[in-house]
Amino acid sequence: MSSLPEKNFNLHTSLSGKKILLGKITTVHGLQGWVKIYSWTQPKTNIFGYNPWWLRSADQQLKQVAVEQTRSSGQKLLVRLKGCHDRDHARLYVNSDILIDEDMLPSLGEKEYYWHQLEGLNVFIEMDNKETINIGQIHHLLDTGANDVIIVRPTPQSIDERERWIPWLEDQVILNVDLSKGEVQIKWDPDF
Repeated sequence: MSSLPEKNFNLHTSLSGKKILLGKITTVHGLQGWVKIYSWTQPKTNIFGYNPWWLRSADQQLKQVAVEQTRSSGQKLLVRLKGCHDRDHARLYVNSDILIDEDMLPSLGEKEYYWHQLEGLNVFIEMDNKETINIGQIHHLLDTGANDVIIVRPTPQSIDERERWIPWLEDQVILNVDLSKGEVQIKWDPDF
């Protein structure tokens, strides 16, 4: 998996291309325009390395903003946006999603994927006789602490109507990822 996983996979397109969700503005902090953010990057402070940001409001409006200052203390991540210097102005950004243009993401090595690249891929179980069985599509991924988990939801082409939670264990469970075909081959018991 990548060093910069996203936890939500809503991809939006605008004039500047795909947007990747990296975090959320959660609340205001203090009186001088600072906001507290939640980051889905790993490590959490990696979000500070991207500038500018796109903020997506609850009504799905996008606004590009520049990050002026950042601070972190333990789990708390704070940001002041350019031109935002008081609490009332900062309050306008609360509950906005933080997105970046996809082309700002660093290139990955072989067998490394961003979570947004995996969502929507069809998942096939490779049986011992080399036959493959479609069990659905990756809906989203979870970070459980021990390992990442793909949540596979059924499609009209899948063998049944079951949702499956499958650990992302390369070479043990995940046999092959083919982004161009939109497929993941896994080793898994179809009854599990």
